[in-house]
Amino acid sequence: MFGPIRKVTVSAAIAERIRNEIATGKLKPGDRLPPERELARQLGVSRISLREAIQSLVALGLLEVRPGAGTFVKRTTAGYLDPALVDLANWQSLAELMEARLVLEMELAGLAARRATPEELEAIRAAMERYEAACHRGSGTVEADLEFHSALGRAAHNSVLLRMYETTSDLTRRLRERTAAVPGAAEESMVAHRRIFERIQARDAAGARREMRRHLEVVTRHLQAAFAQGWRSP
Repeated sequence: MFGPIRKVTVSAAIAERIRNEIATGKLKPGDRLPPERELARQLGVSRISLREAIQSLVALGLLEVRPGAGTFVKRTTAGYLDPALVDLANWQSLAELMEARLVLEMELAGLAARRATPEELEAIRAAMERYEAACHRGSGTVEADLEFHSALGRAAHNSVLLRMYETTSDLTRRLRERTAAVPGAAEESMVAHRRIFERIQARDAAGARREMRRHLEVVTRHLQAAFAQGWRSP
């Protein structure tokens, strides 16, 4: 009946709190967050943890930092949190979501292999290494996984495809929270991320698409296993 309680880092908990404020409309596109010192005081956390949380939300495309002005909710997030996009309690609907993800992210991977700048390659590498560290630590894999896929999406340099990816990101985050509990899932994704990155780094578009397909097909099997074990809705 009950699953294990997930251990989360302070920064992940902060990111989740801010994400929920956006999801419920308490924070709207264009809103400015309180100054760092004040927000850390309100949340009762260190400024270091707060900065890590904001960095992760910037990487996901939810926040943007404007030098000299502050941190704002991005105006492009309106479709990001659409709860009616897919029925999370229906396997056919979930399978269609993963199929759409497969088509979209395969192309993003291929484009990233062709277009990523050296700085973007480094960002993908850093996100990959954060995911590996989270796997070894046993916590924080969900946010780190999202950071990897988001960094890859930005490196594709196609704003329309990136917006389409962001539209499903909150839904897929909720699915990741369930598949993370499948034995061996995080470790398999860790290996897959490195293979994808290696193909992108080698400028091998076909190879990047192939590795992304392989990765998401495995993720779909993990999702199916989690659903079959009694999960009906996150």
